[in-house]
Amino acid sequence: HLHHDAKGTAENIFDRVNTALSYTYPALRFAIYLQDTQNQSGGLKVGVGTHHMDVSSFKNINLHLQNVDSVPGDVIVFTHRILHSPLALRLKSDPRRVLTPEEEDERCFRHPDDFLPMPGLRDTIFIDYMSTEETVDAYIKNRALVSQDSTNALAKFLVDDGFLDKNIDSPFAFRVDTAIVETVRNARNRIVNRQIDREGQEILERLPRLCQAHFETSCHHVLHDSEVGDLSLKTAVRLAQEISPRLDRLDAQRAVMKRDLHMGPTPTAKLIKAQLAGAR
Repeated sequence: HLHHDAKGTAENIFDRVNTALSYTYPALRFAIYLQDTQNQSGGLKVGVGTHHMDVSSFKNINLHLQNVDSVPGDVIVFTHRILHSPLALRLKSDPRRVLTPEEEDERCFRHPDDFLPMPGLRDTIFIDYMSTEETVDAYIKNRALVSQDSTNALAKFLVDDGFLDKNIDSPFAFRVDTAIVETVRNARNRIVNRQIDREGQEILERLPRLCQAHFETSCHHVLHDSEVGDLSLKTAVRLAQEISPRLDRLDAQRAVMKRDLHMGPTPTAKLIKAQLAGAR
């Protein structure tokens, strides 16, 4: 489906309002597709020029769609504001012809052999580079809030493997919002009868170091803004007690989300199948 990734506003972290801007959106995505999406299906489809348009609504928008050719080793750079769709399908009879996601869905359900094959595995690297503007802060917090990793792998890598300490002089500022959110949530899941078990303590002990590395670039949707002090478990508990209700308030914003523009009016293959079954 067509969507844009300009997520999060000052009012609601889950909004995807994407009105025309008088400035350049301060984030770029570098995408490396590790398959040949030039001679088979599975690549990126973009709405040319839509990053300059108001696409807060998909109504009455005349889109010029383009499938992006890439082979392994190519790097595709695009702004989060552009309308795009993953897993573009290419016709065997006319690989250069560009269909809308809706047309792809419907034709693929009816005539799946019309299309060039998809890669067996969608193997892609995405790297986001961003400024420290307020808009970007909302996007990063949005991604952190929707994270659902219970393995604590990111926090382990950042703290236990010493990534933050090893890169303390890096010219880049590393955002650790996702690791903080996952650490607090996973630690809360280890509490039984108001007592946290040993594994929960081990999870929580990483929180002070993560909070040391954390920084805010907006006064909206603040996760953590108090002094860390030492790296003790006592400090970790205090930080978790500060962050936990903030996460709950941010999660509650989903229920009052003004507008979810993640997808345009594009039926999925399952929906088409259900409609056809009903027609029969």
